[in-house]
Amino acid sequence: MINLRKKRRLNVVTLAIASGFLTLSFAAVSQNAQIKKGAKPTTTTAAAPAKKKSPTPAPNKKTAKETATASKKAKAAPTPKKNETAKSKLVSAKSSPKSSAKKPSEKTSAKQAAIKAAPKTSGKQAAKTVAVKPKSVTRNTRPNKSSSKPAAKRLKAKTESETIASSTAEQTEVIVSAPSVAVRNKANFNASEVSQVKLGSILKVSEKNPAWYKVQFLDGTKISVGWIAASSVNSFDQSEKTDIYRRIVERNYKPQGTDFSTSAELYEFLTHGVEENVISSADIELKRLLALRDALKAVPPAGSQSAAHQNFLRKHQTSVVCSEPSNQWHARSNLFWDLRKKYASDPLADTIAWEAAQNPLPGECESYVNCHLFYARMTYGEYLNLHPNGARAAEALNNLTNRLQPMAADAVRKSIYSGASQTGERAEFNNLIIELRTIVSRLRFSERERTLLQLKQIAEGFR
Repeated sequence: MINLRKKRRLNVVTLAIASGFLTLSFAAVSQNAQIKKGAKPTTTTAAAPAKKKSPTPAPNKKTAKETATASKKAKAAPTPKKNETAKSKLVSAKSSPKSSAKKPSEKTSAKQAAIKAAPKTSGKQAAKTVAVKPKSVTRNTRPNKSSSKPAAKRLKAKTESETIASSTAEQTEVIVSAPSVAVRNKANFNASEVSQVKLGSILKVSEKNPAWYKVQFLDGTKISVGWIAASSVNSFDQSEKTDIYRRIVERNYKPQGTDFSTSAELYEFLTHGVEENVISSADIELKRLLALRDALKAVPPAGSQSAAHQNFLRKHQTSVVCSEPSNQWHARSNLFWDLRKKYASDPLADTIAWEAAQNPLPGECESYVNCHLFYARMTYGEYLNLHPNGARAAEALNNLTNRLQPMAADAVRKSIYSGASQTGERAEFNNLIIELRTIVSRLRFSERERTLLQLKQIAEGFR
């Protein structure tokens, strides 16, 4: 009887333990289902039967196997099978309120968050995660643009870039060797003229053929492109700049003078060359001043001047002077005399002094003797003063004599010319007579006696 009671008591305890493990198993299954659905995990506590204070009997072999199996099931927490789905739904329905239902998008995000947070993953879940991972990597990783191009396209792009770089590196320059050269929109003399470039302009060449160059030029404030005749330009090399400038001067300078456009552009071209010390020499600087003089001869009186004439006069106003009342423009004579002083030891000094003597002075003397004497003194008188034995000394003396002859002839009657009336003017008159007499006295020509006699007659007549 006692043994029977013990056996019943042992069976009750064993049944209670098995019931507890089964309850824990169902709780884990329910929690897993809730995680998958996005609900908060709910902990289910099984109400274990009260135990009496008595020593726990050792379980038999069968009970130990069941316990071990139940323990493994609780740890693994596998996804419930089809026959367990109803039970898990029932437990989930009891533990989760109706308001916890999520929208499809919320369920998906909650499911992803639960998968990341789960410490352990079953074999099926691991396989699913591994299967999804490559998609996300492929979707989020940007491929290299160059690698997406076929090899042929990459090679073509590389070849084109190398060609552009090569053409830029080999881009040559030319210098305009003629005045006011037309730039056209096509390589043809019948093509429309888009602009003009001045003498000495340096242009970059982007394309060329034997007769035409495609060049870049400055059109106002922007760079434009057009075609220019090859005959109007020379190849430009910085190391040969001096020789190139000289060839351009030889091509465009004419001793007999040229039109306004050619003379004006030649003067500006040579001015730039002299200021940059490219062609600073006596002959080049003299041709520069002669080009200025030729350009001013071609400038019409005020009222009939073009915009080009006015711009030129305004730009070089410190080098030009207007002679009134004739309203004629001249180069300032001091430019020639200063140049002669600069190259006093040069063989060309005599030529520079002669050109200075021939350069007109501004103003008109009318009948005033002092003005005529001053004009004679500062032109041919100055040449004879600096070069008494010069190549043009005889000519200079003859020109001086011709200048004094009308005054000497009127020295007695004084019907045409008038002498000095003020004290200062009389002093100036006496000084001019003395200076001219000293200059002429040093000459080796016999014609000097005639000139000295003229000076004596003028001095006595207008004293």
